[in-house]
Amino acid sequence: MHESDQPAEQPTTLPEFRIADPAAWLGDPDFDVVDLVLGMPEYFGANVWSPQGGEVEEVETRDDLKARVARLDDNRFGVLKCAVGERFPFAQTLRVGDAWIVEVHDGTADGWVSRVRRGERTMPQDVLDPAEAFTADDAATIMWAWLAGELPEGLSQMSLR
Repeated sequence: MHESDQPAEQPTTLPEFRIADPAAWLGDPDFDVVDLVLGMPEYFGANVWSPQGGEVEEVETRDDLKARVARLDDNRFGVLKCAVGERFPFAQTLRVGDAWIVEVHDGTADGWVSRVRRGERTMPQDVLDPAEAFTADDAATIMWAWLAGELPEGLSQMSLR
C-alpha cells in the first residue's frame, strides 16, 4: 500500500463524561474522601493520589506520581491533592489513549478548574487538541509542579468555566 492509499488519521474524539451524584457524607453532597484523608495529622503536608475508582494513597516523589499516572486506564481520571492551610489545591489528569489531559485548581472555594495547555487550541472542543495532549511523564511533572505552586515554563491555563 502506498502512503497516498492510506486513510488520513482521524482526530481522537474526546469521551463524554458525566459526574455521578456524589454520595452524601453526613448530609454533605460535596464530601471528598481525599479531603478527609488530608485532614488526618499523619497526612499534613502530604501529596495524596486518588485514581478514579481506586484507593487513596500518599505520593512522595514525582517519579512515584509518574508511575501512577502511567497506570491509569484509558478514559479514567487521577487526582493529586494536598492541603495548604484551609485550601485543597489539586491537579487532575485524564488518560485518552496514549495522551493525558491535565487540569488544575487552586483549591479556593470560588476557584474553577483550568485546562493546562501549550499554545492555542486548533481543534474543535470535542476533539483532543495537540496543545492539551501530554505524555504520562509530562502530566506528572505538571501536576507535581502545580502542587508546589506553579506551572512549568511555557504552559498556560484555560478556564473551563
